[in-house]
Amino acid sequence: MRGFWVALTAIAIVLLPAVAMADPTACDLLTKADVEQVTGLSVDDPILQKLGEDHLCGGFCGGRGSSCTFTSSAGHSVVLTFMLPPLGPGDMKAGVRMAAESAGKQISDIDDLGTTGLWTFVNGDGELSFFFEPRFRITVSQNAIVDQSHALADARALAKIALSRSDAR
Repeated sequence: MRGFWVALTAIAIVLLPAVAMADPTACDLLTKADVEQVTGLSVDDPILQKLGEDHLCGGFCGGRGSSCTFTSSAGHSVVLTFMLPPLGPGDMKAGVRMAAESAGKQISDIDDLGTTGLWTFVNGDGELSFFFEPRFRITVSQNAIVDQSHALADARALAKIALSRSDAR
């Protein structure tokens, strides 16, 4: 009987660190209640998508991560993307800037949350990305934006919430 308990303890020692160190998902970092409180939108339950599925990242991602999409009945959406290493080749911020410039987006440098970020905007779609290289990248995307400054403030607030939860892990 003692051998059974020794074996069970050994299995637990091996498996528990792996469970405790599981990567958080974007939906772990931002909830429906967070989005509704910050944006004032009533949104459906979130949809989780792992990186590499469907069109997510457009081939830029080489690492792990996920996105969490919140959609309102009025057609607005808020998407949190959380990327973990490896983040892809080269400087991710420079790559995002180049892609935004080629798409004709307005670009603003943002210095919040202890790192630099980019706010890009075109035709009612905004995206705020913060780069915590080499650890991770947080991006808050929104569509159907009427007031760009209000959307940027919402994106900053949502990114802060996500960051506070990612640092706790």
